[in-house]
Amino acid sequence: MELKRFDDINEFLDIAKPVLIENEVENNLILGVALHIQKDPSRYKEQFLAIIYDEEEISAISVCTPPFKLLFWGKNSNCNDEINILVNNIAKDNLNITGVLAENQHAFKIAETWRNIIGKTFRPGMSERIYVLTEVDFPKSAKGRMRLAQLEDLELICKWMKEFHIEATPDDPLSDFTKFAKLKIENKDLAIWQDNGRSVALASRARPTFNGICINLVYTPQQFRRNGYATALVAHLSQKLLNDGWKFIALFTDLSNPTSNSIYQKVGFKSVCDFQEYYFE
Repeated sequence: MELKRFDDINEFLDIAKPVLIENEVENNLILGVALHIQKDPSRYKEQFLAIIYDEEEISAISVCTPPFKLLFWGKNSNCNDEINILVNNIAKDNLNITGVLAENQHAFKIAETWRNIIGKTFRPGMSERIYVLTEVDFPKSAKGRMRLAQLEDLELICKWMKEFHIEATPDDPLSDFTKFAKLKIENKDLAIWQDNGRSVALASRARPTFNGICINLVYTPQQFRRNGYATALVAHLSQKLLNDGWKFIALFTDLSNPTSNSIYQKVGFKSVCDFQEYYFE
């Protein structure tokens, strides 16, 4: 078994793409991050791109942009040898990796191997589920309409992004959202639900792959919840993305939040597989 590291994202994708695209929905995160590196190589100070071969066949693929979490795909449910060689390689280079996000069985094995080889403990983070949508089921529409975010929304969007981070992903690195939000507005990624002149909910398109695209950053401030705004926004944004030519829409949900899982199922999202997050300490 051999692990090969790549400095050239184009070379990495030439080899990894045919394997990852066989299960594009499940691999939307690892593909999306790799394609983002390809589009903007200067965004990340450090990149870890690796393919593990069992003889001449690809048996595992891993991507990481430290200090963010390690992403992993394994061909088999039992990838003990692949995970051992992966963690040993990371330990040798002393990469600043804060955790892992992968399908349940792989994530736990990576965290356990990390503890055994590097000597650091780990704790579970979010339990997540990937959903996919190919046709929108429109629920009873909430009052209002969807519109694309504009630069005059920047201050409000940054405030909402910070609130979303505190509520949904408090363990992830916190940064200044201004540059990020401005770029997403300019790229027409952000959609707002507006009711009676008030902006009441936010959602974003993200991580395009080859045939699909994701929705994330779905957020409704506390005072506007339980009005169906997020459900309506996700439905209308999903339909717009399908109309734009994407074959599927994917998203991750927090399994501990039954409200958000219910929202997505109401508009036609179907469950695909479960992922687990672990943080290294």
